[in-house]
Amino acid sequence: MVATGIVVAAAVPPAVAALPARAQRVPAAALLTRVERSASHTYQGYAETRADLGLPDLPNAGDLPSLLSTTTRMRTWYRGPSSWRTDVLTAVGERDQYRDADGTLSWDAGRRRATDVDGDQPVRLVRPQDLLPPELGRRLAAEAAPGEVAHLPARRVAGRSVPGVRIVPQARETTVGRVDLWADASTGVPLEVIITPRGQTAPAIISRFLDLSLSDPGAAVVTFLPGPETRLARDQFPDLAAALDRLFPLVLPDHEDGLPRRGTHEGPSLTYGRGFTVVAVLALPGRLVPAGPRFLPSASTVNGAWGQAKLVETPLLNGMVFTSDELGYVVAGTVTTSRLEEIASAVAAEGVRIR
Repeated sequence: MVATGIVVAAAVPPAVAALPARAQRVPAAALLTRVERSASHTYQGYAETRADLGLPDLPNAGDLPSLLSTTTRMRTWYRGPSSWRTDVLTAVGERDQYRDADGTLSWDAGRRRATDVDGDQPVRLVRPQDLLPPELGRRLAAEAAPGEVAHLPARRVAGRSVPGVRIVPQARETTVGRVDLWADASTGVPLEVIITPRGQTAPAIISRFLDLSLSDPGAAVVTFLPGPETRLARDQFPDLAAALDRLFPLVLPDHEDGLPRRGTHEGPSLTYGRGFTVVAVLALPGRLVPAGPRFLPSASTVNGAWGQAKLVETPLLNGMVFTSDELGYVVAGTVTTSRLEEIASAVAAEGVRIR
């Protein structure tokens, strides 16, 4: 009887996933509109994000390489854009992040250390919350043009039958081949997002809920309560990009090789482009850029108008690191290598101004 019970229990998740999905049919454009407007809807659950970009170990990049190259398991509670909590679960413990009206707080359970960062950061690196299906789905839905969307058959995700939409970017210079997204028909909350690079059949990023409730988790679960052994530290900067933005008086131009600046923020860390053609540019003092053969040993070396650069290539994300006129530059985005080199040439030619 015990053995039979174990077999039945193990078979339940695949059996549920195999059930026919009969979700409400929602036109592709209407579903994307609901997704874009879903930021106010509550949810809580367990999600996994599998990314296979194979990024090398990047100095001072925080969790970025691991988030984009491994499977990240997360438990999340979301009440709104300024009230949520996401726990990254690992084999040795967990790393939690809380968001409230005052800023963000990160909790390292292994070190018993909490780090509080006040206010909003106009520039920052990717954090685990950004790769959850709701956050990732909303950002991608906002970039889609009307002629790039099509209906997808419904799918069962986290026990729910949900409608889907496919986004196929038309820009030739982007590395994004398609985005498949499934979302709750009523609230628009994305439950699964799959990003496949252009010319590839295997996805580069899969983010999906395995367990989900669209109920309000309540204020208590998203409020950090320090224990008696908790060490609390305050930090102005959550990562390198935010520190450079505040500490160095460098300002990148409004355009880079025909790509407009995204947003109104000015500084040494900006993003450029439209739709799925997006490039991030980071300017910093040249002394902060590592040199020598030990720096990104797996990356190739390329020469051009920028001088000599280290080139990191993946099916979805490409990047370059180089120095020019005593300044260091990091240029990376969802563009082809040839387009990236054109932008790097423009970056080296235009330089920066001092604010």
